[in-house]
Amino acid sequence: MKDPEFVDCLRDLSSEVHELSSLLGEIDLSSWDKITPSEPWSIQDSIGHLAYFDRVQALAIEEAGAFQAIVERFFNFVGDPMEEHLKISRSQDPSETLAWWKSSSTLMRAAFQNLEGSEKLPWFGPPMRAISALRARVMETWAHGQDIYDALGLEREPTPRIYHVVYLGHRTVGWSFLSHGLEAPQGGIRFEIHTNDGKIWEFGDPDCQDVIVATALDLALLVTQRRHRSDLIIEATGDNAKKWVEIAQVFAGPPGPGRKPLSEQ
Repeated sequence: MKDPEFVDCLRDLSSEVHELSSLLGEIDLSSWDKITPSEPWSIQDSIGHLAYFDRVQALAIEEAGAFQAIVERFFNFVGDPMEEHLKISRSQDPSETLAWWKSSSTLMRAAFQNLEGSEKLPWFGPPMRAISALRARVMETWAHGQDIYDALGLEREPTPRIYHVVYLGHRTVGWSFLSHGLEAPQGGIRFEIHTNDGKIWEFGDPDCQDVIVATALDLALLVTQRRHRSDLIIEATGDNAKKWVEIAQVFAGPPGPGRKPLSEQ
């Protein structure tokens, strides 16, 4: 039986993809060369990145052998493996890259549709439950989408779909510490997250003395490292919470460089 949260998350991913692809369909071709805040990536690089890893996610679900070959090539690559896959979109025109992403996303979501949510899926690190992998794709789409909105100088109103980014932010508190060579706080950190429509999302032990209070948007921007801590309104109580806001990172891999304050950009 499918996990209802998994069904909702898959629907939200489809909506996130639709929103971003609609925006991309409205901009002129020259805008695809704009450099995003994730320098030196352009808008076209960002979409090529999503297209490639959406397709890889589909392989992780349906073709284990092909996926494992990609993982081995990725980790044995001499140089920056990210640069290798970006060569694909850099050889295309924007319409081809957009079509590639739409096709990859469709294949990936169709593959997820065949799951129930609790299955363990291989990835570049430890295996993840299907619902966690799905939430990670929502997070990636949202984060790179934010880069594109920023590159175009556009504001984006947060939607309830941002829940998945916030949820992963809390789930990866320990990872943020460990990735910096620090001991993860045994009691975790409690989150009190305020939404645009007046709701409060709470995560963690209600008795925990380390507490983060923030809006959903500010928390999402923090954990995806799309804004510097100083540009966000986040209340941190307790030593662990104060340390976490300086190192928060929802994505896998080594510690990210983060963003400069807007005043320095």
